[in-house]
Amino acid sequence: FLGMAGKDSIFITASASDIPALKALTKADEGQSGGTVPESFHIVAFKDKAGTPYTDLKVTSPDGWESYSPMLYWPYEYEEIHFFAYSYNLGDNLISPSYSTSGAYKATFTYTIPQSSTSENDAEVQPDISFAISPGQDEDSAPVELDFVHALSAVEFRIGSIGDATVKSSHIELSSILSNGTCTVTYPVLPETVEWEVLEPRKNYTQTVKENVPFMIIPQTFTGTEAGFRISITIGDIVHDFPLKKFSELTAEWEPNKKYTYTINKGGEVKV
Repeated sequence: FLGMAGKDSIFITASASDIPALKALTKADEGQSGGTVPESFHIVAFKDKAGTPYTDLKVTSPDGWESYSPMLYWPYEYEEIHFFAYSYNLGDNLISPSYSTSGAYKATFTYTIPQSSTSENDAEVQPDISFAISPGQDEDSAPVELDFVHALSAVEFRIGSIGDATVKSSHIELSSILSNGTCTVTYPVLPETVEWEVLEPRKNYTQTVKENVPFMIIPQTFTGTEAGFRISITIGDIVHDFPLKKFSELTAEWEPNKKYTYTINKGGEVKV
């Protein structure tokens, strides 16, 4: 991967892994087990065959899930309840899902990847959106388990081995990325039951590289596209600008619930 008229080169290693799971229960005093618990989530519940929600609220826990509010109780009449929940770690009111309880249990929402006001650190304003669906619950089912699956792809860049050089800063620009689409999450909620219909336009997203601050991007494929990234690395007082690198040369696609890590190495010192 050559830049500066062939005077410099960097090497990119790519890897993919599952994003850590999120899990919550609808009853706080039963405790939590497995996965990471979201700080807050929206929960919508329908009585069986009802077209309007029995409840639609945001649940928060300021004390690590020793308790949470608001506290609600099961309907007086014994009925099945179908639960839909979603969570995101930034902002609020970013999506407005619609729900289906007829035939298949689904949640559908439209989404546009946000950009920062300065267009310099877009990754910092891009949330991690996750969904859970638990249909057919009754009073004896409590607490209801909500196992969340991440609807987006996390894309993180890291600085690996740059020899003895001191990297002052590094800047990434994602180029020609599909920016909006419609997502349908179907029960049972698994990465393979998260489906996106992705639409134009294509946009660019930028970031000063920070570990554990990934871009959160709509899943998409790269065959036959110009989607890629540009890297600018400041070493000492010299800025090293590298040309566009196509994602198709490293990764066939970004899938839901996956984290893609691209590690930047210099001078042939490649650690896999």
